Amino acid sequence: MAFVVVKEKNNPDRIFHLRETEVMIGRDVNALLALPNVSVSRKHAQLIHDDSGWSIEDLGSQNGTELNGTKLGSGSKTQLNSGDQIHVGKYTLVYFEDARLGLYEGELVDEIPEYSPFTAKGKGDTTFQMSRAMLDQLKAAARVEEKAVVHLADDSKQAWHPGGKTLIFGGEGGLPVSGLFAKGEVAELTWTGKAHQLRRTAVMTKVKVNGESIQQVELKSGDELLVGKTRYFYRVG
Repeated sequence: MAFVVVKEKNNPDRIFHLRETEVMIGRDVNALLALPNVSVSRKHAQLIHDDSGWSIEDLGSQNGTELNGTKLGSGSKTQLNSGDQIHVGKYTLVYFEDARLGLYEGELVDEIPEYSPFTAKGKGDTTFQMSRAMLDQLKAAARVEEKAVVHLADDSKQAWHPGGKTLIFGGEGGLPVSGLFAKGEVAELTWTGKAHQLRRTAVMTKVKVNGESIQQVELKSGDELLVGKTRYFYRVG
């Protein structure tokens, strides 16, 4: 079975066996080979197996993917050879065609620890293991970021997907807001890393969530937003 050795500064080498024919590499917690660092895009690259062997493809990542020091073009597959080094953000993945080769840098392959994205060295060389509850929270947050939508109460087809970006209510280019004093930016919706947050930014225009005036609040699926006199719903599909 083919595998990659995951190399990361200040961490011991770890091994990841390629058990599937497609292995997505990225910061997303649902990636088969999850690399949890900001230098890695959520969907950064993928390893693909076919009759000719394994290849690597960049998925339009922000920082790019390098193979043996050469930057790959987005969307094109490049065949891999045993010993090739793939650079993804701060990580280096060393590809090998067969775990039966026995040794890697003088160490038995069978003795190299299995890679887990949620085990990392910290200060004092202690090991931090992410709990199942923390992993579930990360997955829940990723789902909210991907699936959340804001739509007009009287026209659900007019909808906006905030994702990890900021949505502005009012003003030029912002979501529509009606009302006597609703001039310019009235409110903003931002991503905190675990939830979407609505914040009032205007003095004269009221912003309410489920009938209660707010200055700043974390949103939940099903919340009704009243910005000026315009009603919206926030939902996570």
